[in-house]
Amino acid sequence: IVLEAGLGAEGSTSWDPVFDDLSQISRVCAYDRAGILWSAPGPRPRDAHQVVEELHTLLASAGEGPRFVLVGHSLGGLFARVYAARHGDEVAGLVFVDASHPDQLERMPPEALEAMESAMPPLSAMRLLALTGALRWMTSGAQGGADGSTHPAQARLPQSVAGLSGEASALETIAAQAGELTSLGDRPLVVLTAGSIADIPPEVPREVVERMQREIWPAMQREAAALSTQGEFRLVEDAGHYIHYERPDVVVEAVLDVVSAVRAGG
Repeated sequence: IVLEAGLGAEGSTSWDPVFDDLSQISRVCAYDRAGILWSAPGPRPRDAHQVVEELHTLLASAGEGPRFVLVGHSLGGLFARVYAARHGDEVAGLVFVDASHPDQLERMPPEALEAMESAMPPLSAMRLLALTGALRWMTSGAQGGADGSTHPAQARLPQSVAGLSGEASALETIAAQAGELTSLGDRPLVVLTAGSIADIPPEVPREVVERMQREIWPAMQREAAALSTQGEFRLVEDAGHYIHYERPDVVVEAVLDVVSAVRAGG
């Protein structure tokens, strides 16, 4: 089982809520993409082709032989698509955890996209804060453990800014590369979809949010499930985008179902 995280400073640690349970199903591997958490920066552009070839080299160098079940959250779902397109003989099955869709930037309501972009800090400002050391001061001790320790994602955020910036600047290219995949054949596939869209700025009209949540996003997720003749769409009504945080049991069940199908030869 190979875990591909979404865009964020949490990197491999984002899978902590499900990692131990998944390790009871099969050998499981999580990693940090270049420039995030403990991984050194990598060459640009940070598009899907670059990321996928780095992961392919990493798995081979670590002695992890195929075949793999890829589990991708958010942006990680696009990387999983490209991995399947470029190294299909290594991919036995997939699980998408509220994964991004190649066409979402074109199909989501413009007013919602604009509001979400304006609510995010500019990458240039993040880089400046990292260079001045201000990010370390701002995040020191935030979201730490019960023993007062700082979460690695917060402690290493200044080092991760460059990696996050590289991926964010390549989003349109990543989406286009993922969109080139038109079929996953008969590989077992489960698509988990959030029942609620959180973190939508309040200025977005309620009817727009409702349409995104009930029509646009589920439609794109069903399209993802249709990539495989063995694809299954599962709506997780009581979870938002981070399904593996809010309903880790659902994610573990989905991975178990895919692994079981692969082992059964179907």
